[in-house]
Amino acid sequence: MTKPPSEDDGVKRMLKTPPKPHVPKKDKPKASPKPPKQRINRHQGR
Repeated sequence: MTKPPSEDDGVKRMLKTPPKPHVPKKDKPKASPKPPKQRINRHQGR
């Protein structure tokens, strides 16, 4: 009962932060350079 409401928010944010930013951050850099390269190859091949 002595724990403030800010500690509860911090724990909930820490549990919801690691799993979400870890996936989009690694998926964005790998999926970004791939789509543009495939599109340029298709246009140059034709």
